[in-house]
Amino acid sequence: MSSSINIHIHTTHSDGGNTPAEIVSMLKDDGVTTFSITDHDTVEGNVEAAALAEEHELTHINGIELSCCFADGELGLDESWVIHILGYGLDLELMRGKLTELDNKKHTQLRELFDLLVADGYNIDLQRIAQDGKIAERTHIAKELIRQSYAVDGNEAFSKILNTERYRSYAKYKPTIKEGIKIIHDCGGLAVWAHPFGVTRGGKKELTEAQVSVLLKSMFQYGIDGVEVYYQQYTSKQIEWLNEQVENYKLRKTVGTDYHNAKIDLNKYPEYAEAKKRERLAFDVVEVEPWFDAKLLITIPKKSPCPSLPLAFVELLQDFAGLKVDIAQIHGGTYLGQLAAKGLADLDSLCRAIDYIMFTNHAVMSPDMFEKYNLSEIIEFIERRSVLGSAIKE
Repeated sequence: MSSSINIHIHTTHSDGGNTPAEIVSMLKDDGVTTFSITDHDTVEGNVEAAALAEEHELTHINGIELSCCFADGELGLDESWVIHILGYGLDLELMRGKLTELDNKKHTQLRELFDLLVADGYNIDLQRIAQDGKIAERTHIAKELIRQSYAVDGNEAFSKILNTERYRSYAKYKPTIKEGIKIIHDCGGLAVWAHPFGVTRGGKKELTEAQVSVLLKSMFQYGIDGVEVYYQQYTSKQIEWLNEQVENYKLRKTVGTDYHNAKIDLNKYPEYAEAKKRERLAFDVVEVEPWFDAKLLITIPKKSPCPSLPLAFVELLQDFAGLKVDIAQIHGGTYLGQLAAKGLADLDSLCRAIDYIMFTNHAVMSPDMFEKYNLSEIIEFIERRSVLGSAIKE
């Protein structure tokens, strides 16, 4: 059986082989009812997908797969390495503005890279790789280097030229991991680490469990909201290991197949052969559904990002009604701790409601209210205003 949820799908708006209309039609046939279009560094497929989803009685979540770079010393990898962060529940206009800023920076740096290569003696033609004078990606420069016989394939173009010390700093037009998470949060969304075992630099590289564990700790400190645990390309052993790691941090887990259906020359890129063989539109493990927090993702408002939950509120919890707070971690001002209760049986429901309302009703809750009211008044406030209604009493 397969899951009715897939929130990692690409279309022709980036490197996918199908239009949003084709994807929606295929999803319905495959029994997927909740989905997200997560094209690389663009949100343009979301508007069409959302309209089609409503027509076909499917649930669509605004999404993106944001390309980020290693520029803060993580794992000892430099800025030429790329990692992907998924964003869900985004305000599309806010994200378009952020992407425009990133694009302007990218075009400037890629033109500077081109000019440096020419100055260093590489005979490459701007007209072949630029549109309206703008170079879209480093891969376009790599293809021109191959065409001019400076490299035999993409891997060599990057390893021997573009990723060398002289040129790799020009890959830094992408946001860092920390910046990427912040961009998604600033656009009202949740940030999820995509396919955590995989990074790229002109080709795929698999991280070890030890590396993923170290990077997850950094991601958590940066404010990551979740991890793509149920990823179509991973083995059951990998998924089980990821699930355990993510449980330790109390992060959200998501489901995705990373569907592209794009034509790939496997003779040139043999590392994608296994992924191509396993590619499908519906995740084939039904057990992912019971824990998936789709309703929360769907109801994130298309407004400004939520305020963070201040430490003052955590301190209130410590002092109220004999509660003992076991704080697993607090970062970015957001409470992500695990609570142990004395005399309050519905604490778990309370925590879920607090978490929910910070994303859904943040317009009527300001951070300073936690310093003005005691916890009992906060609970009453949540009961009155939460769109969950009876969530606290579940």
